[in-house]
Amino acid sequence: MATGWHETVVEHLMGRLERAARVLCVEPRSPQNLVGPLSRLAGWPIPGHGPARELIKTITSRLDEAEPGVLITPHDLRTAAERHPALDGRSRPMPQSLLDAIAAIDVRISRLSPPILRQAAVDLQVTRGEVDTAIREAFQAGRRRPANTTSRSQLRRLDEPEQAGEDEHSFAHRVWGALPDPDLDDVAAQGVLHRAVRARVATLGDLFLRITEGPVVPVAWWCPPDGYHREARKDTDPLIALAWCRVPGAPQPLHARVTPHRVSPAELRRLAPFCTASPHAREHQPMYWEVGWTAGGVFQQYCGATEPTLAAAQFAAAEAITDLRTRPRELRLPASGGLLDPRTKNSRPHAQPRIFDLNDILRAVRDQHRAERTHHAGGRPPLLWPVLPHTSAAGMSNSIVAHLLHRSDVPLPDPDAPANTAPPTDEAFISYLTSHAVVVTPLALAYLEGMGDAGPDPRPLAEHHAAGMLKVLASRTHDGLDLLARETPALPAQVPDHVLLDLDWLHQWLPLSDDIDSRGRSR
Repeated sequence: MATGWHETVVEHLMGRLERAARVLCVEPRSPQNLVGPLSRLAGWPIPGHGPARELIKTITSRLDEAEPGVLITPHDLRTAAERHPALDGRSRPMPQSLLDAIAAIDVRISRLSPPILRQAAVDLQVTRGEVDTAIREAFQAGRRRPANTTSRSQLRRLDEPEQAGEDEHSFAHRVWGALPDPDLDDVAAQGVLHRAVRARVATLGDLFLRITEGPVVPVAWWCPPDGYHREARKDTDPLIALAWCRVPGAPQPLHARVTPHRVSPAELRRLAPFCTASPHAREHQPMYWEVGWTAGGVFQQYCGATEPTLAAAQFAAAEAITDLRTRPRELRLPASGGLLDPRTKNSRPHAQPRIFDLNDILRAVRDQHRAERTHHAGGRPPLLWPVLPHTSAAGMSNSIVAHLLHRSDVPLPDPDAPANTAPPTDEAFISYLTSHAVVVTPLALAYLEGMGDAGPDPRPLAEHHAAGMLKVLASRTHDGLDLLARETPALPAQVPDHVLLDLDWLHQWLPLSDDIDSRGRSR
């Protein structure tokens, strides 16, 4: 225990350069020695002695003292670089430490002569996609610049080239035509390459910030043998790496896996170095990582993304696992909507509840009715829905109540659970919903309970809906308050109650255009 506390304190007191050296196993710990390992992690070639290496050293040195939690997304620094110096309304405010780092890189780039700037872009392997983005941003910056510049502060920047009345397509054509020139004489091409190099270096800065944000959970990766994916999965992507990690209090571990990222021809072109005539095979295969759970033999993804290398994908997965382990009681299984760590009677509330009112339930009924109309159009007989049990022996939704709730990602009770044979207002059913932080309002429960009044035998949706609405209308007023008006959109004037029993009326009363969130709302 003391050792862990000591290591945590030491980690906290370290600068980011020291933390990066520890993660990348580099000695001695200096910006010079980080260039190679950081480039390999990003899938870049290691630049030799020259401006490219100096730019990488500059960005890591300036980010050494960046405050913890400075990154909100994995690409904040790159976003700041692409839109430097003015972050307009498309971007949220950036921390000053990030802006200072970009400004320092900007100054270094501006001091490079055009031929050296081009060589730095070649050494950094600036991609065609990065040049396309730089062209677009440079063109837009030129359009925003005042037509008459009178003060020194309004003078044109190098990365805001003159456009000579061109449209964006002509401007891009001119820039691409000038980039092969080793002397880079065209001013527009100089400005675009300035932007592209700045964004490229910032990409590595984002990676540096991520690996130095703090300790991540150690993950033991297993490399499965060839053919493992054919037995364990239905797709053909080979599993490159697998890992499992226990979550305190959860009945099942987190499951991480890495597969090759399929690169389309268009993406391959964007990823190719700008100085190549055509796309070519990349030295490093991009990888897709995902973290989730395996339930019933089926993997349920919670999060995932593409990284440039296997090592970067494994680190990103470990980052996600570290974050998820800090809040296990808030996590819901993606497929079922149930909590990974369900509540018990003695546990304190932990996950934010998902609240479903009558409006949510009626919208689920409307959507089910739309699906059934398509079903009937094919000449099939109407679907008949039982009242109980809620879940079939095969684990599928069986009752009309379970089907409507499951459409909104409310988990189904286990076939042998007491809640499975309990009416919606029964304590066993309410307790089950509570264990997964799901709350159904009293009026919505009255509707669900009333659906059973249609009869014990399986019935069409229309009969269940009419019975449910009759129950709602019977309890419509309470202490002089119209509960229906509090949970549903206002009804047109002089609409008789019997109209609410008609399923077709739901499509007028609750149009799709008014849907904000049919999956339940947290309040």
